[in-house]
Amino acid sequence: MKKVIVKVLELLCLCMFVYHIAGLASSEAGLSREKAAFEELAQMAGGTVSEAGAGKDVPAGSPESVSREENAAQSSDEEADPDRESVVTVEQRPVPVRFADLLAKNGDFAGWLAIEGTAVNYPVMLSTEDPDFYLEHDFNRQPSKSGTPYIGAGCAADSDNVIIFGHNMKNGTMFMPLLYY
Repeated sequence: MKKVIVKVLELLCLCMFVYHIAGLASSEAGLSREKAAFEELAQMAGGTVSEAGAGKDVPAGSPESVSREENAAQSSDEEADPDRESVVTVEQRPVPVRFADLLAKNGDFAGWLAIEGTAVNYPVMLSTEDPDFYLEHDFNRQPSKSGTPYIGAGCAADSDNVIIFGHNMKNGTMFMPLLYY
């Protein structure tokens, strides 16, 4: 009888071990898909910080992006500023050309957050209907463990002070690199 109990416990432990390993593998696969999706979005936005130019990212509809559009309309006699991005209007919002496809794909897109020297290189979202929606959803509005960085309730994308929320993932993604910045 004692041997039977030991065998049942061993089998139970083995089943629990297999169940947890399968859960970890599934979780890792999901995080890998999310990472690939963010990399694809980064390519749509013009690449990484170093490729796109650090410090040149401005939120869609921000005063800086609007002033760039106004400046672009100035006299053609003036020398063109190589650092100035072209601005287009998407959904009645001025946005740098390299973000136009992202805004067209998801109207909640508010800007891009990239920090040189870190893996932080993500879109920033602003949901007026549910401010915390992107805490557990990706850019495409699908459920996601990592979520997508988003502007908190009570903040506006064009404010001088914007609070951006996001996860600090144990796997080193999202805002985890900021711990070592």
